[in-house]
Formats: sequence, structure tokens, C-alpha cells
Amino acid sequence: MNGWLYTLLFLALGYFVLVNVMLVLSVRKMSHPEGLIKSRDDEGQSLNDSFHHWVREQGFQPDSHFDFYGILGSDKPLEVSAWLSPERDILLLLYRFGNKQWLDMASSFDDHYGLVSSNFHDALILPQPPNVMLQVFVDMEPDALYQEHLKSRDYLIERFGINPDKVDVPVTQLVATAIKRQMHYIRSLPLWFLRGAGWKLFRGWRYRNKSVIELIESLPNDR
Repeated sequence: MNGWLYTLLFLALGYFVLVNVMLVLSVRKMSHPEGLIKSRDDEGQSLNDSFHHWVREQGFQPDSHFDFYGILGSDKPLEVSAWLSPERDILLLLYRFGNKQWLDMASSFDDHYGLVSSNFHDALILPQPPNVMLQVFVDMEPDALYQEHLKSRDYLIERFGINPDKVDVPVTQLVATAIKRQMHYIRSLPLWFLRGAGWKLFRGWRYRNKSVIELIESLPNDR
């Protein structure tokens, strides 16, 4: 019995150390994202026809393609393709790494607030700055994710009287700035270098598949 207990304690300690070491290395690497982003002329891996059709149907216009060399322990980049809505106030990002792909949809308000809708299961692990609202719907199809984004976007505009911003700088610059701000915020948190294991275990389960509307309405002051 004692042998099993010691084994479990050793495994738990090993997990704690490994996750936190990876967190520290990742945050340090991504704190300077400009050097990790390389533009491409093409979209890299071919996209399936149904996604291309959906993007065109919604009126999104191709903007840019780039590689992000921020994946710890891999010399292969994260391939990113970007589109903008007809009004240039919603950014659509498609990420591809190996055989995995996922989506982010982002809007900015009054040059200060941000709303991000993602279908990536690990998007919630690292905390975002207080002015960035993130909602994650795991493996949700593009159209359903888009509708959730529009619904939360309209809610924020009506409830808080904020105005959507148009994208008027290169998308790579927006991405680099967002990553840098997130890494700066993480490093400002007390004992951040010891909190990676807890974030990985608990943050995703707590906020996954909950809309920004639901999270705001559940706050005590908003009941």
C-alpha cells in the first residue's frame, strides 16, 4: 500500500514539475512573438471544399497566411490563415498543426476590449488579460461558432455601449500584440511559474462550452 502511495505521489510531483517547466519555457518563448511569425504566400495545407464554401458564403475575404514557430519542442510551425468579414470588424483565424485544426473568431471594441470565440479544447488553459473575453465551444462547427460569436458580440455592444473596431493594421501585428499582452499579463500574476498544472487541470473544465453571455449573467452583481 505504501509503495502505491509513494508511486502516486511521485507521479503527481512529476506532473506538477513537468507542466510548470513547460509553462515557463512557453511563456518566455512567446513573450517575444515578433520573431516567431513568418509570412507565407500560400495557405499551406489545402483546405476542404466545405470550409472554403462556408467562408465565401459568409462574405469573409482572404487576408494573409503565416507560420508561427511558438510550439515548444517542435521545429514545425503552426500554420495560420486569416480572413476578414466584409466590414473588416471580425477576424477569422484557422490554425493547423499536423492533422489538427481549429478556429478563432475575434472582435475588438473601442481599441481596448476583445472578444474571442474558439473551438480549440485547450484555448482556456492560459489566462487572458481582464479586458479580453474568451468563450470556447469544443469542436463546434464553423457556422455554429460564428453564430455564437455574433450573439455575444451583439450582447456586449448593447449591454455596455461599446463600438466594434475595424482592422486597420496587418493581422500579423495584431496577433503579435495580443500574444505579447497575454504573456505580460501571465507574468504579472503572483507565483505564475507554479500555477501551470492547476490551470491545465481546472480552467478548461470550469469555463468550457459556456458563452460570454452566460458567464457575465452569472456574476453576482449582474443577477
